Amino acid sequence: MTPNRQDEDKTKGEPLNELAMLRQHIAELETSEIERKRAEEALQETRDYLDKLLNYANAPIIVWDAQFRITRFNHASEHLTGYTSDEVTGQELGMLFPQASRDESLSKIAHTLKGKRREGVEIPILRKDGDTRLALWNSANIYAADDSTVLATIAQGTDITERKQAEEALKDSERELSQIVEGSSVPTFVINKEHIITYWNKACENLTGVSASEVIGTKRQWSPFYFEERPVMADIIVDNMPEEEIARHYDGKYGESALIEGAYEAEDFFPQFGESGKWLFFTAAPLRDREGKVFGAIETLQDITEQKRLRENLQFYIAEITKAQEEERKRIARDLHDDAGQSLLLLTHQLDAIASDPKIKLANSVQEKLNQVHSLAVETLGGLRRYAQELRPSILDDLGLVAALEWMADKLITEDGIDADVQLDMLKHDLPHEAQLALFRIAQEAVGNIERHAEASKVVIRLESGGGKIRMIITDNGKGFEAPMRLSDLSSTGKLGLLGMQERARLLRGTLSIESELGKGTTVIVEISPKELTL
Repeated sequence: MTPNRQDEDKTKGEPLNELAMLRQHIAELETSEIERKRAEEALQETRDYLDKLLNYANAPIIVWDAQFRITRFNHASEHLTGYTSDEVTGQELGMLFPQASRDESLSKIAHTLKGKRREGVEIPILRKDGDTRLALWNSANIYAADDSTVLATIAQGTDITERKQAEEALKDSERELSQIVEGSSVPTFVINKEHIITYWNKACENLTGVSASEVIGTKRQWSPFYFEERPVMADIIVDNMPEEEIARHYDGKYGESALIEGAYEAEDFFPQFGESGKWLFFTAAPLRDREGKVFGAIETLQDITEQKRLRENLQFYIAEITKAQEEERKRIARDLHDDAGQSLLLLTHQLDAIASDPKIKLANSVQEKLNQVHSLAVETLGGLRRYAQELRPSILDDLGLVAALEWMADKLITEDGIDADVQLDMLKHDLPHEAQLALFRIAQEAVGNIERHAEASKVVIRLESGGGKIRMIITDNGKGFEAPMRLSDLSSTGKLGLLGMQERARLLRGTLSIESELGKGTTVIVEISPKELTL
């Protein structure tokens, strides 16, 4: 049978169709390959980007698969462990943990609840060099798209070795402090940064009558000492209060400790303690961590009631002796002026009368001797009057302290050729006469030292007031000396005049300080509080 033309055309068209289909399939394959390569490139870019993110992170980050093989290990992890990424990638996670705690560490860090993170897990890390570091880890699982299979786990860590060591050291310090405080016979309490009492020892219980159980954990450190809430010295230390705030609570009763940096000390009377009240001396010092930050304060107390009474008795006797001395000076000055002075004055008059009497004829040699005796009598009378004036200057009694100091400056100018000046920078103060006398005697002793030892050409006596205080400052430009640092040094070095100045300042319930340097002169500073005067 001969095929017709239609069948022939159909037979010829089949290869062409197959060829077209083949070309289309090839094109689809090529497109699929291109898309696959693009997907692989995109995946590689994502992996590279992820690696960069991990390596730029400051915290150690480790990723492992479901078989606990490490797949990612950033630079911070290398720094923590001492291993490189190449050394650990593909290795079991357990290689990073000490053998003794390996199973426990794997259990802690690797098993997280579905859809949740495991946070704050402390796990020791075994470094390549054999050292052990403690790290705090947060971990989470990475699931497949169907959320049924764990593909990997990622963990981020923080090296807390130093922090943990510091915490342990702080705990050790606290335990040591607790033993020291509790075992001390000195009344002591401690507050933390939040002003909460953490220690209150037995001696403090005995002094205040308040038990530790009543106050520990509270902010009632003020309650045994004051009738209403206010900062105690330890609170001031913790808050690093400015000087004016300290003065507001302890005006005239406090000072910086000479022994402990950053510490303050004060004394005060507390009428509620004992039968008739007690005087307490208290010192508060900061407690600092290794970085120097204040985390609390410790305050110690000392019952100085007996010492205070002895000191007050001593001050009373010194005051009485000083008054007696001044009365004796006044009597001697009066006797010198009224008796010896008048006798010398009469003698000079009689010598004048003899020398000028025309009826009396004297040889030249006798006349010369008579003139010498007259000159000596006049000179002695002048010296006696100066001595009497220095013993008890009438100008102080009549016109007061400022006039007496100006008289003293004039004497330096006229008798010693020293440029002297009195400067005033103060409001008018009606000081008791005894206080003016004590200040004058201090100035007199200071000026006498300048005249005898300083080789000065300039002296300034300055009176000034401010902050409820009066200061007398005596400065010279003389040769200076090595100033004693303690009261005991004054007598041991033979400077009894300085010791007397110190005692007179104490009688005024004030302070005396001496600043001097070889070749640079001397400054004497007396500071008193008028409201503290009891003379």
